[in-house]
This record gives sequence, structure tokens and C-alpha cells, in this order.
Amino acid sequence: MKKLTSKAYGATGPTERCRTCKGTGKITRKDKEGIAVISYGDERLAPSRTAIYIIIAVILFLALTGTLVVLFYPRTVSATSTNLRIIYADIDKNYTKLILQDTVNVKNSNYFVSYLDGIDITVQYQQREVGKNSTEYNTNITHPSIPPRKVSP
Repeated sequence: MKKLTSKAYGATGPTERCRTCKGTGKITRKDKEGIAVISYGDERLAPSRTAIYIIIAVILFLALTGTLVVLFYPRTVSATSTNLRIIYADIDKNYTKLILQDTVNVKNSNYFVSYLDGIDITVQYQQREVGKNSTEYNTNITHPSIPPRKVSP
């Protein structure tokens, strides 16, 4: 019987030498192309299991990414007027002065807290703009916060 040597028996089988070590079992540092100790076609890698692990990893990644997109994708913050009242009215033949008071309900559809930076108000009469006001919060004060939507268990 013929004695098997490292030159006759490489990492890939008895008839083919390993491409990286050329059957010697030693790897030199001069190889700048990279090192492949076990070739991809080797049966020891169990490709069927590897494919299953990759598919499971991709599915988990997509599920996690989808969940994060659903939770953190910005949604609208809506404001609805609930109680508009006239506080003061002064009607003259040249001008009209009204002081109005309104309660506004703000609904946050996001899963995170939103902050109010400012309010823009436009007053219209018969589809014409008759007044406009803008309020911006100073950066030195705390901005009013709008709590996130509630998730029912």
C-alpha cells in the first residue's frame, strides 16, 4: 500500500491539492490575494445548512428593519379646533376688531414624543386672508411636548 503524504493529500481530497497551501499544510504570508483554507465546494461546509442559516438571517434582518421603519417613520401631527369663542367684538363703520379664543386638540400619531416649535395662524374671511400671526418658541425655553400615541395591549 502506498503511503499518503501531505503533497498527495490536500485539504480538498486525495486527488487534488489545496490551492492555498499546495498540499504542504503551511501558508506563507507572501500570498497577497487572500487565503481560502477550505474551498467553497467542500462537502464539510454543509451548504444546505449554510443556505438555511443565510435565509433565516435575511428574514430576521428584514423583520427587524420593517419593525423599525413602522415605529420610527414620521407620521402627521394633527390639530383640530374644538371651541371657538368670540371674547370681544368692536364693530365700527371703518374697521372691525375681534378677539377670539379657541381650544385646539393636538393628536400625535407617532410612536415617539413630538415637540412644538411654533404656531402659524391665518385668519380668512370669504376665502381671503385678513390676518396672519406666527409664534416661534425661543431656543432657551422648553418646547411644549406632544405625547406619543398609546398602544393598547
